[in-house]
Amino acid sequence: VARNVGAEAASGEIVAYTDSDCVADPDWLTYLVAKMETSNLAACGGPNFPPPEDSLVPAAVAVSPGGPTHVLISDEIAEHIAGCNMAFRRDALLALGGFDPVYRAAGDDVDICWRFQDAGHTIGFSPAAIVWHFRRNTVGAYLKQQRGYGKAEALVYAKHPFRFNLFGQAKWLGRIYGDLSAALLLSRKPVIYSGVFGRGLFQTMYEPPSSLTALLPLTFEWSLAALLLAPAGVIVGGWFWLLTVPLLATWAMCVNGAMKAPIDSRFSGAKARALVALLIYLGPLLRGWERLKWRVKTMQAEDHVGLPAVEQRARIDWPARTFTLSYWNEFGGDKEALLAGLMDFLLPQKYFVVPDTGWSKWDLKISRGLWSRAFVTVCTENHGGPKRLLRVRCAMRMSSLARVLLRACAAITAAGLILGSPIVAMSFLLLGVVNLGVVGWQLATFRRLMHRIIEAVAQQAQLMPADPIGRVARPIGAPRTV
Repeated sequence: VARNVGAEAASGEIVAYTDSDCVADPDWLTYLVAKMETSNLAACGGPNFPPPEDSLVPAAVAVSPGGPTHVLISDEIAEHIAGCNMAFRRDALLALGGFDPVYRAAGDDVDICWRFQDAGHTIGFSPAAIVWHFRRNTVGAYLKQQRGYGKAEALVYAKHPFRFNLFGQAKWLGRIYGDLSAALLLSRKPVIYSGVFGRGLFQTMYEPPSSLTALLPLTFEWSLAALLLAPAGVIVGGWFWLLTVPLLATWAMCVNGAMKAPIDSRFSGAKARALVALLIYLGPLLRGWERLKWRVKTMQAEDHVGLPAVEQRARIDWPARTFTLSYWNEFGGDKEALLAGLMDFLLPQKYFVVPDTGWSKWDLKISRGLWSRAFVTVCTENHGGPKRLLRVRCAMRMSSLARVLLRACAAITAAGLILGSPIVAMSFLLLGVVNLGVVGWQLATFRRLMHRIIEAVAQQAQLMPADPIGRVARPIGAPRTV
């Protein structure tokens, strides 16, 4: 809200932002504005660096991952600029409605950068426009900040779902420089093209694309599974000690990152590096937990007590896990109007709705909670003039997370039987059965609810059921569904 108030009150053509815990370089604005004017940019940002600290803990926190930073597509073009060092042309910022006030602690800079790019603007980067950004000076403050970032990521995810991966982490097109994750065990090293016999001019370093596999051991989901598997491996013994490998891999990555962290030489001892390793482990863990918790909250749909009664029975194809409804109209109503009505109804009710981008086999993807998904496809049959028959197919599917958990339970159950540990096998078999039961119950509930929602939206759009309950007479010319 404060950023928007500042933009409204500003009288200049460019508005620049920094934070209260930052100290801007004396020439900060000069370099930002010069870059925007010479390159005709709508937005521009610069780097932020932690200043030298005077004690061990702030020095360790300053080099730990998770701080605000920029994401560069090239040396001069950014995909993201940090909120503590950004500037916009005022008219372009106000034309997009300013910053979204839903982001109170973090996430507003990510959202506005993506909205600027979606609107066709280019975000520049000026490496000389520097601000000194003081990091958190205690471990508790750092972990609290990471929890806030996790909540912000969940809120941004609800608005920009295509820019996130399976674990709710942002998928950047550009590169984050100086991140400790670039020094982890499974990351590929950059390659320098030197030309034949080293005679290439302007020898360039090519960074490999970021890999989810390289960062997987630091995700919340991996750490949770590792913490559950490791004690089981120790208790059961035998070959089941291999169940401790996921946890050991995570700890090894943390230690490796801490050993390569650029800690101030005054504090660069075993104690500081041990603290950095601990923060590399705890930061993503708490951030992932908050991200998952708030994704559940933002995706939890409200109950629909006031929905009208259905006017036709759904034709259910149990093997395909789909149901179909058909609607007749004689005023030229097409599928786009029905799909728009569904989105207008679902979004305020906290459903997570993804429309087709042209590459999907469905028109809408609708999420309710963590376990269930609905894929809606609508086709239009033209029957001459303005007469239309709309056929709506809704496919019910379990989420990717549900499939991963079920497959993991099946794999561990099989491993337990093969390695001669019936206790482990039965435990994970029971866990898988319970999980499958919960998922099945949610899918059945969601199917009935989607039937009522589609019917309600169709009634509001004045579409008549093609095969109504009670066999009410259909309009002349309306086909009977088969």
